[in-house]
Amino acid sequence: MARGVSRDHRTRGLALVIVLLMLTMAMPGRSVYSAEVPQMIGDTLESFTSGTLYRTALNSLQGDSPDETGAVQLARSGDLKAWRNSTGVLPEGLSSVGVVALGDRVFVVAGSKTGGTSKDVYWTKVNPDNGNPGNPNDDPEGDDWLLNTELPAILGNDFSSLGGTVDCTAPVAERSGAAVTGFSTGDGGGYIYVMGGSIACDEPGYNVSSYAVQIGVVDSATGEITWSEGPKIPANSMPSLSTSDGLEFAGATTVTTSSGKTYVYLVGGRRTYLSGAFGFPTSETEGAKKVYYAEVNTTTGSLGDWSTAPDIPLTVSGNDVGLWHAAVIGASFDVGGGSVTSREALFVVGGQQKPFEGTPPSDAYNVRMFRADINSGTGALTWDETPGEGDVEVSLPATRVQMDGAAYAGKLYLVGGYDPNQDQYLDSVITAYVKDDLNVLDLDASPSVTDFFINSSDVLPQPRADAPLVIVPATPTQDEPSAAWIYAIAGSNEGANLNNTLYYGKIGGVDENDLNKLVPSGWYYSDPINVQFNATNVAIKKISWTTEIDRASANMDIEPEYRVAVTASGECTGSSISWGDWTAISDADADPNKSDDGDNEYPLDPQPEATCFQYRARFSSSNEQKSPSLLNISLVRILPGSPDLKAETFDADKDGDTLRGLTVTIINENTFESPTQPADYEERARGLSGGDFFVALCISDPGGTLSAPTLPTPRGQNPACTDAYAMINKARLGAGATYTVPSGSWYNSSDKLITNPTIFFTTPGTYQVYLAIDPDNLVNEGDKGGEGNNVVGPLTVVSTGDVDTDSYVYLPITLR
Repeated sequence: MARGVSRDHRTRGLALVIVLLMLTMAMPGRSVYSAEVPQMIGDTLESFTSGTLYRTALNSLQGDSPDETGAVQLARSGDLKAWRNSTGVLPEGLSSVGVVALGDRVFVVAGSKTGGTSKDVYWTKVNPDNGNPGNPNDDPEGDDWLLNTELPAILGNDFSSLGGTVDCTAPVAERSGAAVTGFSTGDGGGYIYVMGGSIACDEPGYNVSSYAVQIGVVDSATGEITWSEGPKIPANSMPSLSTSDGLEFAGATTVTTSSGKTYVYLVGGRRTYLSGAFGFPTSETEGAKKVYYAEVNTTTGSLGDWSTAPDIPLTVSGNDVGLWHAAVIGASFDVGGGSVTSREALFVVGGQQKPFEGTPPSDAYNVRMFRADINSGTGALTWDETPGEGDVEVSLPATRVQMDGAAYAGKLYLVGGYDPNQDQYLDSVITAYVKDDLNVLDLDASPSVTDFFINSSDVLPQPRADAPLVIVPATPTQDEPSAAWIYAIAGSNEGANLNNTLYYGKIGGVDENDLNKLVPSGWYYSDPINVQFNATNVAIKKISWTTEIDRASANMDIEPEYRVAVTASGECTGSSISWGDWTAISDADADPNKSDDGDNEYPLDPQPEATCFQYRARFSSSNEQKSPSLLNISLVRILPGSPDLKAETFDADKDGDTLRGLTVTIINENTFESPTQPADYEERARGLSGGDFFVALCISDPGGTLSAPTLPTPRGQNPACTDAYAMINKARLGAGATYTVPSGSWYNSSDKLITNPTIFFTTPGTYQVYLAIDPDNLVNEGDKGGEGNNVVGPLTVVSTGDVDTDSYVYLPITLR
């Protein structure tokens, strides 16, 4: 009989699948796992986009590298580009306002206006695509800003001079210089906190500081605000003949810690109070250097009781010394290394620290930066007076008050302000980078206390002071996956003119700066990645990554780390997930560095079980013009269980003495190891589809005998004894599925034409038949026994010579 062995009619796509399977099946498996499948987890700009950049950036050009699809590199630290003047203007000029961004909604609260103070709360909506504000309620024909509500009148001071000459005990709504911060609950909703401020007494010309705290709950659907009263600001001290002492021009910020707790901080400020028991009292001012904090109930927006942190560590002494009109920035920062991925800190920069009459003393203004580390569990502060790299002092390049600050992606922004020593309003933006240890990066690697800032001039369209900042995330794009819009709102300029304009620019993207000067170090964090297959955990065998590293021009490196988690739910995000520690990895050829130029790999031993996988990498370079590049990163997963293809039925199909065919039913059922996987599980794990495997029939001569075929055969070949074979699509045999080979699906191995195997039984006699299932191992059936039951027989078939040689082809029925 014919003994053809090759199967030339297979498709090119199938051949490719076979090659891939050959590559992976050649790898030794873990004892309880079978197939080893690569998974690319970072390659293109789009795939890197979901991660988080800390002093790193995404770029699409890779120099001479063949990989042009995207890479992670160090961020640039050059000058900022000029910001824009928004066409969406406030209804009136304002200064000393409070601002809050909740999602794409921006709120402006109270402030000073022409002729007095305001109680109005305006809001607008930002277009995240282009940054344009002025589209509240998605109405492009409507006003740029809507008057959302007014602050309710509230008791803010207890002062009443004897004889009732001046009474400050009436509830009042209007205020300026209030400390305002917020917390976003998502979708434009959240909470607004308005604390203190300057309020007027009933007698014109007398202003005092307020101790009132008001909480606004913002409806996420409409933007409407419902106001309530919060715990009032604690007394700083007891000025002479004053019964209360609120705060004005204090700093405020909201910080959510890595422990999942959220705190509002109220920092420094100034107290204005009235002194004098009889007649007309006199107005007094003094600074405040205390810091208060309260925990936020993120469900209701309410504040817990105020706690007192240590005072701001100012170096000037005196009863009237404090800090106001300073930039106060609170944020969570990546810190790298160890099991802690982030820490929270509060930065205080600039401001006035001493009141004066006439010529200001030389110590009237603060030029230093202070940092307070935040306890993630309690919110408590620990001050650091030397927050510069190398634990040195940090000072501004020049005196600045009435500037505001913000943090984004590990970078600090200090915008505008007023230089009282030069009597000059400022249009520049100062930027600084926060390192992994929360110290500020020394950009020039020198001991000067002012080398920690990049002073970008002419960023604002016009000089501006007292213009608070908000940040709104921009729509992610391939080139700018994590950029944001930053806004400086209202404020004053030369001549103390009040402004109704907004200046805005883009940060965290390619539009941020011009100069090709890089920061010396940074981190990239991937989002958690679900690595399960068929909702079943896998083992991680190897991590591979490709880099561009030019050590001829710089001392540079990429230091990868990974961690895994096992979850019952299959979820990979949320605070309840118990992650393992971060583990550093390195290529064996890169020693003493962690990455070599080109291809890198790290085998894992032991191979951790994982539902979720996350990686991060630290980038560093000694050359400010050169960055290492992470081009891609991938895993080799070991999938659990395997298919087991075996014969459920192998018999002769007879109608009396007539042999109609051979009944071959294949079942995929693994009793050696769990779980049973689909026959196409390796293709599925690679995101592929299709692929066939084969069954072969070896038929003896009448009255003859056969030896069982030896498996496996070479790839693309049947056993040498093969007389007929059939192709079966792997997708037909899911876990537990069966498939019966139709009589019209067999091929004659000699001429590759469709045949009914009965043609081999036309001579009367007794035959032996062997069935070989997946003879060349196109389906990986593991190493527990699944490959050992692929030969079935011999089946004894007695033929009278009466055979039905018709081939029955079963076609689908189409209903119209």
